[in-house]
Amino acid sequence: MGFRSVCLLLLVVAIAVFAQSKDRNQKKYKVVCYLGSWANYRGGDAKFLIEHIDPNICTHVIYGFAKLANNQIAAYDPYLDLKENWGLGAFQRFNNLKKANPQLSTLIAIGGWNEGSQKYSAMAADAGARATFVKSAVDFCKKYDFDGLDMDWEYPANRGGAAADKQNFITLLKELKEAFAPHGLLLSAAVSAGKNTIDTAYDIPGMAKYLDFINVMAYDLHGSWEKTAGHNAPLYERPEESEGDKILNVDYAIKYWEKMGAPKSKIILGMGTYGRSFTLANPSDNKLGAATTGPGRAGPMTKEPGMLGYNELCLDKEWTEVFVPKVEAPYAYKGNQWVGYDNVKSIGIKVDYLIKGRTRRWHDLVVGDRRLPRQVRPGQVPPPHHHLHQAERRRQQTHRQPRRPDHQETRRGGAHQPTRTGLQVHQGRLLPRPRQLLRLLLLRQAGRVGLRKAQVQLR
Repeated sequence: MGFRSVCLLLLVVAIAVFAQSKDRNQKKYKVVCYLGSWANYRGGDAKFLIEHIDPNICTHVIYGFAKLANNQIAAYDPYLDLKENWGLGAFQRFNNLKKANPQLSTLIAIGGWNEGSQKYSAMAADAGARATFVKSAVDFCKKYDFDGLDMDWEYPANRGGAAADKQNFITLLKELKEAFAPHGLLLSAAVSAGKNTIDTAYDIPGMAKYLDFINVMAYDLHGSWEKTAGHNAPLYERPEESEGDKILNVDYAIKYWEKMGAPKSKIILGMGTYGRSFTLANPSDNKLGAATTGPGRAGPMTKEPGMLGYNELCLDKEWTEVFVPKVEAPYAYKGNQWVGYDNVKSIGIKVDYLIKGRTRRWHDLVVGDRRLPRQVRPGQVPPPHHHLHQAERRRQQTHRQPRRPDHQETRRGGAHQPTRTGLQVHQGRLLPRPRQLLRLLLLRQAGRVGLRKAQVQLR
C-alpha cells in the first residue's frame, strides 16, 4: 500500500458500555475513524480512495467535511462528494461500506478549522436559523444514507464567536437530538483538549445529555508556534514544565472532561498518526524542551512545514528515536530536525490507559489530525488548534536540566543502539506502516480484555 498507510486521519478507541441506542455497533468499545476526503487529490502512492478502506477496521467512520451554507448543511466539495454533474460520488461510495459490514456506522462531520466559528455562532443564536439547520441535517443524512452527524464547531465562544455560544450550542444539540431520535440518527461532537477553550466553549453536562459520544482532540498540544520542542500528544506532564504547560497533556485533558461532567462511557480519546516537527536552534541539544527556531521541514508526502506523517518517519532510517518515560511518548531527531509523535509503544500505553481506567499503569485510539479521530489527515492539517491556548502555556523562557536523564534509547543485542523509526520493531515484526502498527497493537490489547474480535488498522 506504500504511502497509503496513512489514510484515516484520526482513529479513536474507547471502551464503553452502551445504553439504549440504534447504533449499528454491537461491541463494547468504539473505534471511531475520520477520513479526510481530500486525500483523493493526492498523487502517487499518497492518493487514498474510499475503496482503499477496509470496512471492518472501525466501528464508526466519519467523513470530513461538510460545510454550513445559508444555515444549511451542504457538500464542501460537490465534485468529489456528489454524483451530480459527473461528480465522483464519494458520499455514496463511503456509505456503501456498510454493505460489506452491516455493523458499521457512518457519520458526516460538519465544520473543521477552516470553517471557523462565526457563521456557526450566528446560526446557533437564531431560533429560525437553527430550525433550518436541524431540518437540513436530518434531510442530508437520510438523502445520502449517513447514520448521524458529527458537530465540529471550532470553537463556540472563540475565534470571533459570542459568549452566548456556550448555551446556544446546547440548545442546538438539544434540537438536533430531538429531530434525530425518530430516525435513529447518531449525534457526536469533536471538542478541544485545551482547558481555556473547554471553560469558555462547553457546558459539558449539557453536551453529555444530548451527544452519543464526544471526540476529544487530544493532539496538537505543542507545535512549532512555540519556541521549544514539545510533544504533539504527551500522555503525562513533565515535572520540569512550566505550570502553564502542565495542563497540555492527554491525561489532564481526559480527566478534566470527566471532572467537568462528561461520562467516561462517552469520551473518545483522539490520537494522530502524525507528529509535530521543529527546527532545532542547536542540533546537539535535541532533548524534549530544546530551543527551536521554527517549524521542521515539510515531508515529501504531507508537504506541511511543522508536521510529518508517521509513514514519512518510519520509512526514513536516518531518524534516531528516543522514548521519554515521564511523558510515555517518543520523539526523533535528525540533524537540526526534531519531531514528537506516537509509535507502537506509546499507542499501546494509551490503549492501556483507556482500558484500565485512566491510571498510569501502564485509542483510536483517535489517529490522524482529526484528524483518527480528528479529522484531518496528515498533510492537510489546518492551522494548529491549540494556538488558541496561549494563555494556558505561559511557557518558561528557560528549561532547567533534569537531575537524571528523562529519556531512554533502545538497546539491541546487548549493544547500545538508538531506535530508528525506519525499523520499528514490535513482537518480532518490522512495522513500517500505521495500519500494521494499529492492527497489531489493538489486537494485542483486545486480547488482554477478552475482546477477541477487535481489529484496527490503517490503510
